[in-house]
Amino acid sequence: MEKKTIISRTITAGGVEKKAIYEISQEDKYKYCLLGKAVGINMNHCVTLGSNHKDDFWHRVYGYIIIENEKIERMFLDEMRKIKPETESYMTVTFYERFADRKIMFVPRRLEIPDRPELNNFPFNVAFGTITSADNNTERQEISLYEPDISTFTEEGIEQKMKYYNNQNLERRFWAEIVYNTKKQSYVGTKYCDDKYAGMAMGMNWDMFFVHFTALGVGSDMS
Repeated sequence: MEKKTIISRTITAGGVEKKAIYEISQEDKYKYCLLGKAVGINMNHCVTLGSNHKDDFWHRVYGYIIIENEKIERMFLDEMRKIKPETESYMTVTFYERFADRKIMFVPRRLEIPDRPELNNFPFNVAFGTITSADNNTERQEISLYEPDISTFTEEGIEQKMKYYNNQNLERRFWAEIVYNTKKQSYVGTKYCDDKYAGMAMGMNWDMFFVHFTALGVGSDMS
């Protein structure tokens, strides 16, 4: 049985609203979408901080993981004790929301550049989408768009490769590589966060591949 924690907030009418959120194991965290992280003196304080940075956080939050963050927690505690010496400790919590039952898939148009016909085997861009659900019967859609870096195109034997980067991440931490087999006319695509594997799909033709690849959706780190 999932361990649950009751959180509360003061509502406009002056009353107190409560709801349960559930502890998520490290192994299961990829089944949920990352909503945010907070460092606070207790769970309700962390929820309040989360609410300050995400729209409708209260209805969206479903689960949590308490993580070890001793250095940052000590820094916060030392500063707070200058104001409130009675403060005992800080905690670090990551919050998660639920994925909706349905997924979004995209089939992109081909990349067309004069004098570079080999690039026609690759997409103009790749869009990943994810739908999350809240407990007030609302849904939200997140989209991440990956654009090609033509300088990464390589061709060796029957394999062509090119990398795509998330256009919202200037540090280029989130990227994908698409490999095209010119003999089989098939595709393999892999998503990464830095050098960490974040998902893979394959397909025997253009449409089949991109339906499966884009079904990976937006990662829990918003990649």
